[in-house]
Amino acid sequence: MKLISGLITALVAVLLLNNYGFFDPPIVKACEERMMGYFIAPSSYKRLGYILSERPFSKSEIEKRYLMDDATLETLGAEAAARMKVYQNLIRTEGLGFFKEGGLNPTVHSGIIEFRIKNKDNEFVNVLTDCKYYSDDGSISGMRIYDVHPMDVGNSNLLQVIQDRTELSTEEQQRYAEPIAPYRGWLHDIWRRLVN
Repeated sequence: MKLISGLITALVAVLLLNNYGFFDPPIVKACEERMMGYFIAPSSYKRLGYILSERPFSKSEIEKRYLMDDATLETLGAEAAARMKVYQNLIRTEGLGFFKEGGLNPTVHSGIIEFRIKNKDNEFVNVLTDCKYYSDDGSISGMRIYDVHPMDVGNSNLLQVIQDRTELSTEEQQRYAEPIAPYRGWLHDIWRRLVN
């Protein structure tokens, strides 16, 4: 009898933890936390499902990752832009050097999330978002909310459900800069190394 009640208690605990997102993949959790600040009606958010994938990214993608476009550089001012160009070239050169030597395992992690939420007209719409996370070494242990980039998938309804974001508070900035789920990310990274 004790065994059965113990199993039932464990099952209920697992279901509760799952309902509160404890088992959510880090990229899904980070993506949702990042988007919540932009939604017009965040309390109406209901996730319908997600698909995860990962792929290596190419030398040209690595070069682009370490380059800041001229328009962005102009906003920094001449002196800061000159420093940034030198810094970018140094990082790009070192990064590509590691890549050639096999010291990097550059990976694009992707989480496509489908959800239902109220739009500007207070009507429910379905939205499809692709959240991407770029990792130089293939790991997700250090993933932060800042690192995840949500993008609209195929003219979905994302623009109808978001508003301009106000400045982040100091607490939000600190939370966004901390690893989202280091423990589960660490387990995922070990699993990837064992399988590969």
